[in-house]
Amino acid sequence: MTDAVGLAQGKLNQPIRAAVTGIGIGAGIYETLELLGREKTLKRLEHVSVNLLM
Repeated sequence: MTDAVGLAQGKLNQPIRAAVTGIGIGAGIYETLELLGREKTLKRLEHVSVNLLM
């Protein structure tokens, strides 16, 4: 994903964590995403993109 948007990996970890968990700090982002699973993670990211960014 970082290649697609032209940002360094570290620049996206915290915003993704905040979008998926609702907080900016916490457990490792990769572990969190794995525990949530693909479908739940994508739903949460979609929710943020639709409701907060528009």
